[in-house]
Amino acid sequence: MTNIEISDDLKSRLPELVLACIECEVKVEPSGEELLNRMSETEENIKQNLPLNKISQKSAIHASRRAYKACGKDPARYRLSAEA
Repeated sequence: MTNIEISDDLKSRLPELVLACIECEVKVEPSGEELLNRMSETEENIKQNLPLNKISQKSAIHASRRAYKACGKDPARYRLSAEA
């Protein structure tokens, strides 16, 4: 198992921060039709039910933007992968 340490500086800036790591071996192969269909359905659902101006209000996005700011980063310049 990989040991992950959080610096004292980061702990003090973000005391509620919780991190997780998944370590595994994977076999890469072409995506199956069922997975591709489910991804398309999910994408369409998000497009129809989450307007662009509401994305930053999602709890995970909002919390991550606050964390970026606490670390001195501009979340408008350094986009979260989920937001981008």
